[in-house]
Amino acid sequence: MSTATTDVLARARQIADAVLYEGYVLFPYRASALKNRYRWQWGVVVPRAQVDLGATEPATVSCETLVRCAPGTQIDVTARLLHLRLRQLVDADGTPVDELDVDGTPVPTWEEGLEHEVTATVTPQRADRHPDTGPSVHAVERISLAAGEETERLGAAGHAVRTTWRVTGELQVEVVPAGDDVWKVRTAVHNDTEWSQRRAARDDVLRRSLIGVHVLLHVDDGVFASVIDPPDWAADDLRQRGLHPVLVGERSDVVLGAPIILYDHPQIAPESPGPSFDATEVDELLALAVMGLSDDEKRRARATDPRAAALIDRTETLPAAVHERLHGVVREWGPAALTPEPAAGIPDEVRDLLGVGEEPLQSVAVDGRHVEVGDRVRLRPRRRADAHDLFVDGRVALVERIVRTVEGETYLAVTVDDDPAAELHRWYGRFQYFGVDEVEPLPAPDASSPPTRPASAPGAGSSTHEGG
Repeated sequence: MSTATTDVLARARQIADAVLYEGYVLFPYRASALKNRYRWQWGVVVPRAQVDLGATEPATVSCETLVRCAPGTQIDVTARLLHLRLRQLVDADGTPVDELDVDGTPVPTWEEGLEHEVTATVTPQRADRHPDTGPSVHAVERISLAAGEETERLGAAGHAVRTTWRVTGELQVEVVPAGDDVWKVRTAVHNDTEWSQRRAARDDVLRRSLIGVHVLLHVDDGVFASVIDPPDWAADDLRQRGLHPVLVGERSDVVLGAPIILYDHPQIAPESPGPSFDATEVDELLALAVMGLSDDEKRRARATDPRAAALIDRTETLPAAVHERLHGVVREWGPAALTPEPAAGIPDEVRDLLGVGEEPLQSVAVDGRHVEVGDRVRLRPRRRADAHDLFVDGRVALVERIVRTVEGETYLAVTVDDDPAAELHRWYGRFQYFGVDEVEPLPAPDASSPPTRPASAPGAGSSTHEGG
């Protein structure tokens, strides 16, 4: 396997891990929190018999995708999932309890997740007499998660009993011809555990289920078709049941079939210092929230799960530079992002704050006069975009930058002179935007007067459009 392929698969596994551990443990990262009592919401595949008894989750999840490659090319399909393990606390008298005090640390009863994966390999074949067709190719790999019980002594307080239940299933892969060097790959994950119980509690069902199920497909020398934006050669009906295939990486040779809907080419933000188990949250807000926990809350979170403990420890030791990166970044996204040539004379600190689809300008004509970056204008909002316009009408503002949008409209980004937070807004890049018809040029200041514009600082945050 080439170094490039290894790197692609490593990045794909980062995305897959974010899917696998989505919702594993949520802020405030302790077992006693209500939201952490209702876990395991994604990619649950229950025993077949439970579906017959009315279970709402499926016993099979599957996805289909198209790949273009030569016959004989190897395609690897990996199913990844979690196997639940109950950590039941038992006191010195042998009574199961929700929590034990172990040397001053409250240790809770908790369900842990054990990673498991299986890989099936298939090689498409072409028939000798009919080069555009060929036999279907099947591969089956068994999933076997063993039952077991382990006991861990916790001093005089009692002990922890870790229990797993037997779960069995299958990864099935089928490749069928779909055109000239085009193949349809059908991937399915089944739970065939021999267990059923009418009106079973959800906890009992989950312990015999496959959790967080997702699949990774990789082709050695070929490309997968996007399901979201298929190419011309991918004209075929595809069926997805509980898994949604998206392209991962830049070469389209890896597909992630996830239990949640993603866009093609999902990425882990390079600014993120580590997993937070909640991809819908903002890392900076979570980091600030974790730092705001009391010592007792942090101690309880660390005792809940090793992954929660690692998150608490990581957050407490984040370097200042990492904290700054968490605040945000202006990043171009997608092929339609505008990347114009920088205008001459635009200061570097202003160019750093430009957003997607904004062309920087050094000056603009307003009522027959040239207004440049660094000039002052009087605000006359006309469009009444929000009530805030009423408070800035008639006030003097500093032009921080001038931009032209993709639609061809020109806006002046300003900070209000007598706003006590103007310097902070400037540092963040949080400006108010007004059209050319919403400002009045002011006379240039006397050349003998000292400059009054504070020095701009490079901003890391995305600009906010406010005002007109």
